[in-house]
Amino acid sequence: MVQHSPVLRERVKPGLRITYKCFRITFVAGIMLVTLAGLSQAPFSARADTGPAVHDIAIESFDPGRSDRITHVIDRAIAQTGVPYSWGGGGAYGPSIGIRDGGVADAHGDFEKVGFDCSGLMVFAFAGENIWLPRYSGDMLHAGTWVPIELRERGDLIFWGEDGRDHVALYLGDNMMVESPLSGGYVQVAPVRWDEIVPFVVRML
Repeated sequence: MVQHSPVLRERVKPGLRITYKCFRITFVAGIMLVTLAGLSQAPFSARADTGPAVHDIAIESFDPGRSDRITHVIDRAIAQTGVPYSWGGGGAYGPSIGIRDGGVADAHGDFEKVGFDCSGLMVFAFAGENIWLPRYSGDMLHAGTWVPIELRERGDLIFWGEDGRDHVALYLGDNMMVESPLSGGYVQVAPVRWDEIVPFVVRML
């Protein structure tokens, strides 16, 4: 082993002490910079235990395709404007000949007409988005999410009568709807009728 003289050791040690001190300062400063950089790039929700941040919630709840799907459903229904009402008529693939009811529909010859009744039009509209509604309006009332009618949105199903038995239509926004109204009528766009309306809508999308 090579032994340095006391003089050499004295000459070397101060430099080593200075170098080691500079190294420690540089090393600690580097760690602080890396830590701060990591925090600045971390997701906002990771910096405080206060639940998801606002932008996180927005990303989770935003469905960029929902509006397009609703528009497609509405367009399918409106495209049938002018098609005759036909009791028991219509389905996922379009209008069909009606059936006898032994009453009003028979008096209007619905069993000889190719068209839609109110629920048949809804089945057709939503089938375009692979949503298969039950055929009867009373069953449609339980097919999706109930939302108070004050919070209605375009694309919601609106109903009339006890348990939705009397009628169903598709809400378009601005208090307008598309419907197949009754025997002797035709598929139409019309203002929403508020008498005997069910106080909630059914949201399928």
